[in-house]
Amino acid sequence: MTEYKTAPTGSVPYTPDSWVIVKIQSEQYGTIYKVLAGWSGSYLYGDSWKLSSGIVTFVDTGSYYESLQDSGSAYMLYKNNERMSSIMAQTLSSLELQLQGMDATIEIVKVKEVIESLSK
Repeated sequence: MTEYKTAPTGSVPYTPDSWVIVKIQSEQYGTIYKVLAGWSGSYLYGDSWKLSSGIVTFVDTGSYYESLQDSGSAYMLYKNNERMSSIMAQTLSSLELQLQGMDATIEIVKVKEVIESLSK
């Protein structure tokens, strides 16, 4: 993975309405931590979700975490928004089923685990 210390110039961080950290484990790729993010929609557009490319940095800034991803994108994760929305739960369930056939697993983990893993 490429190490990013700051967000790329001109980039706008994703700021989800809800988010959790997931750990994906497989023999082929090892352990990867990602952000599963959700946004509340409107009557016309509905809710949406996004799975990040892979956490590179995870910094506690006080009221939120700043997380840079393997792709170079950044996430601003407000601490009080750490929760699952219904569309995220459906997505996680679907991902679990897809990964079963690939000898891989996905699970929600606590922020502390990500921070400890990145500090090794």
